Amino acid sequence: MDLAEPGRKGIYLKVGESQKGTVNIILEKVHVSGSAYHGIHISDCALRDKCGGGMGGGGDGSPASISAHLANVKIESVGYGAFDGDGIWIDERGEGSIYTTVIDSLFSRVGADGIELDEGNKGDVTAQIIRSRFVDTGNYCDPTVLKKCISKRQSEEELRN
Repeated sequence: MDLAEPGRKGIYLKVGESQKGTVNIILEKVHVSGSAYHGIHISDCALRDKCGGGMGGGGDGSPASISAHLANVKIESVGYGAFDGDGIWIDERGEGSIYTTVIDSLFSRVGADGIELDEGNKGDVTAQIIRSRFVDTGNYCDPTVLKKCISKRQSEEELRN
């Protein structure tokens, strides 16, 4: 767990560069609230936050897969201090895959995605979400990023609302 940047991330777990097999992460009855960036970040990327998104994004990782099991997890009021702050972000950049199960959990008032699963190479992503809720997620948007995608007729005021 990384506590070097208080308030930035709730929980940060880094997979070792030489890790093999499957890294199993089990979070039960965990509550993360008030972090400026990701609520939980599980990273198998040598570049940490600068990996890039999805297939073809930058960064290398270990040969390991990541298996994350979340049960009765509550992530709320996170991701409003930095663009693209997710409730949970799992980033896998090596040869492995991502396997995720989320049961009876709540993702509420999250700036970006409630859950983001990034597989940056040839592995697979398997997700099973059971009796979980996503409430008021994805509301934090950076107008300078969105401006490229929105008609020039819209004013800066409209972009902020």
